[in-house]
Amino acid sequence: MTWTDPFPHPVNYIAVSTGWGSTGLWKFERYLPLVCMETANSYQYHSVNDLGVHLKGRTSFTFWVKATNDAHIALLRNKGVYNKNMYEIVIGGGRNTNSVIREKKLGPILAHAIHAPLSGNKHLSFWISFSGGTISVGAGTVVGTRQFMSWTDPTPTQIRYVGVSTGWGSTGKWLFSK
Repeated sequence: MTWTDPFPHPVNYIAVSTGWGSTGLWKFERYLPLVCMETANSYQYHSVNDLGVHLKGRTSFTFWVKATNDAHIALLRNKGVYNKNMYEIVIGGGRNTNSVIREKKLGPILAHAIHAPLSGNKHLSFWISFSGGTISVGAGTVVGTRQFMSWTDPTPTQIRYVGVSTGWGSTGKWLFSK
């Protein structure tokens, strides 16, 4: 059974109940099936597709990252190609003072947001969507809410792969759902 809420809101807690004279035994897994990746202070991208995270048929994804600054996400047409047919999203660049969307690695800035989104003490959640040539980025786990940056490419690139990196004085611990 599925349902899409036309006015979604963040879910922070879940409650369960039995009723009408029934009893129940409930078991919950502590974590979703997540894959983990660590990135060094090297500004070298690593493919999350190699961990089993695939974008086939998807136009968005959610992830968690723990880094003090410069969490880089590459949205790629071709695996491992970072100079063309890609978008680079930097969350917490400039010592965690801003975020940007670029057309290639270290390319010109296409969208910009001034804020301090990252924490080196805990994993924070973010989402990225890419549909119809629009790249959008937001905080939290509900795609479309708490958006802080967006840009529309007049000649969009098909996105099939994702790479992540940290650098400029930061390491990262990343979590992705499969």
